[in-house]
Amino acid sequence: MIKLIAVSPACTAGRTPLNREELLAKAGVMSIIGMETNSFKEPENIECAYIRFFAREVEDYLSADERA
Repeated sequence: MIKLIAVSPACTAGRTPLNREELLAKAGVMSIIGMETNSFKEPENIECAYIRFFAREVEDYLSADERA
């Protein structure tokens, strides 16, 4: 996780944004992290649900872009 955070353009001003493949890879990791919670029904897990769905949306968008 530390290595993934270190390559984030959000950590360094003026750094080039992630390319498509890097963003897709990070979305995959984020999706896995979101799945570590067994239940998304409890209020304290709403953040995990948001992360999981956002990661899926990024993956779907980038995968659809690849197929086009």
